[in-house]
Amino acid sequence: MKKVHHKSQISDGEFMISVASIVIGVGVFQMPRLIAENTIAIDGVFVIILYGIIVLVSAWMMGKIIHQYPRQPFFEISSTLIKRPFARILTIMFGVHFALLAGYEIRIISIVTQQYLLPEAPLEIVALLFLFVIQYALFSSSITIIRLNALFFPIVMIITIL
Repeated sequence: MKKVHHKSQISDGEFMISVASIVIGVGVFQMPRLIAENTIAIDGVFVIILYGIIVLVSAWMMGKIIHQYPRQPFFEISSTLIKRPFARILTIMFGVHFALLAGYEIRIISIVTQQYLLPEAPLEIVALLFLFVIQYALFSSSITIIRLNALFFPIVMIITIL
């Protein structure tokens, strides 16, 4: 029996799919309702377009910076761009930001799952299940997670477009 050797690095396509998935995120489920509640008539379209432009520009800028410093962690990149104490503060701020963002995303996806799939389940149990999935993802290989993300990306895009 032959051994299967997997690449230990992600391809450019897998990276682009991961970035697109992060940009789309869970907000696409809640955004139409929030925009409809807070805008009048066609104003919501302008909000979506403006938000899309802001996200595209920021993702493009981050991609350009990361491309200049290949295979370096965030702290090393930030410490070459700014002084080391400020780089530490920036790294801590990003860590706190992404921890809060993860909590928000878990809450939103739990609410959406409860509304559409599990109406009788308590919200806390649904959120706990998603926390278990995240814990599994943290302790497994990141390449596996990225490839799983790439597997479900076409389904996510079809749902997003519809």
